[in-house]
Amino acid sequence: MTSYKGCRRSSLEIVMDILKTCASGASISQILRESNLNYRQVQKYVNFMIKRKLIKGVLVNRRKRYHMTRYGAKVLKAYNSLNDIINSSKFERIPNIEKYGFTYKHGSLVVKELGPQISKYEIYAKIISASLDGITKTKLLYVLKTNTPWLNKHLRELMKKEMIIEERIDGDRRVKGLYRATNKGKYYLKKYNELKNLFKR
Repeated sequence: MTSYKGCRRSSLEIVMDILKTCASGASISQILRESNLNYRQVQKYVNFMIKRKLIKGVLVNRRKRYHMTRYGAKVLKAYNSLNDIINSSKFERIPNIEKYGFTYKHGSLVVKELGPQISKYEIYAKIISASLDGITKTKLLYVLKTNTPWLNKHLRELMKKEMIIEERIDGDRRVKGLYRATNKGKYYLKKYNELKNLFKR
């Protein structure tokens, strides 16, 4: 199943989909149906999530059902808050991040045990963190070790969501412009960092 503009879901997104399915209890067949994975893949994810205490198995009438734990609910809430920020157009609800002594620690939410797929959440975090003090596209390409079409696609998305802005530099022909994180982008990074720390405890 795809969830991000026709791309394969990341391991993080699959974990969160399974968490949602287990919110009120689910059998393995329900998880199979809702996650759109095969049995072997579901077993791998379920075992990982039990090990991480995101879900727990409970026997009901000799049949096992999986339930989201309190810790799983905290992780899902933090994940949902990222989506709320991405989709928010009401900036008055986003606090001024400068008041919090904001710092961003580089890190990954890729779940290595489950596969190498990178999520849009991590892509956004990498671009925004590189843009905190303003950065040219050339430097972004170097820092992110990527190609121009990939970077242009994500820059357009982030500018549309008003998480970064492009500042024009007058009088300097060498530099077309700088990309800089907005307050919304900084707030997103703060929440991304909270999810990363919570998810990797």
